[in-house]
Amino acid sequence: MLLMTLAAFDTPVENFLKRCVEVQKMQHNRTVSIVQNCILHELLMASRQYENGKRDSEEVTLVSIREKYDLEDYTIHRNAQMLTRAGTRRSKGKGWVKSANVKMEENDNKNLRAIVLSDRGREIAEILFGRS
Repeated sequence: MLLMTLAAFDTPVENFLKRCVEVQKMQHNRTVSIVQNCILHELLMASRQYENGKRDSEEVTLVSIREKYDLEDYTIHRNAQMLTRAGTRRSKGKGWVKSANVKMEENDNKNLRAIVLSDRGREIAEILFGRS
């Protein structure tokens, strides 16, 4: 009874951490780093805004995530790579994110990289950050 009562007082942070553990168990003890959580959150928010007609596309540039969270270029690229199917030399990728074509104006940077959630990535992000 006491445990059930205490569970009712979980904070939003505790609930988020429990969802992280749930995802880790679902994915056979594969962890999701803080940076990967940032990426998944930004992609989920962009996807929801796109569905609600508040954005022109659901893709998110790595530059925008890097700047919002004040991350190093290497850090955002390495973590985004781990979320794709490709992964890195040392680790298998998760397949939760796919590369996207960036809609650019003529004078924009042609090397801008963008990503979107895969179907599985959307499921994982919904577990982590709540279903809409």
